Amino acid sequence: MAVEKGIPSDAFWGLTLEELNIQIEANQRINEREALLKANFDYRLAQMMAYAFNSPEKMPDFDKVYAFASQEPELTEEEKFALELERDKEIMMNTISMMKATQQRNNKE
Repeated sequence: MAVEKGIPSDAFWGLTLEELNIQIEANQRINEREALLKANFDYRLAQMMAYAFNSPEKMPDFDKVYAFASQEPELTEEEKFALELERDKEIMMNTISMMKATQQRNNKE
């Protein structure tokens, strides 16, 4: 069940119950956000198809429908890698701090 919730099988046995619950909840929120994002894109696609079929002259510009697309500059592969590395580092630091807090709570008990 843990693997179905996005937790690698090799990491499962090293997690405390609290860490496991935190990871499961985080993975569930990520999945919900992705589903909401996909639903939003699907809905906008249906709207654009209706415009294209019924009144193509009234179809809004791409930038108006997907305003976020024109705001982000195109990144090079090195910049994408650096951003991904920075995100991974942040996730790792958060995980370490959560693990330390859990260990401290367990040591007090």
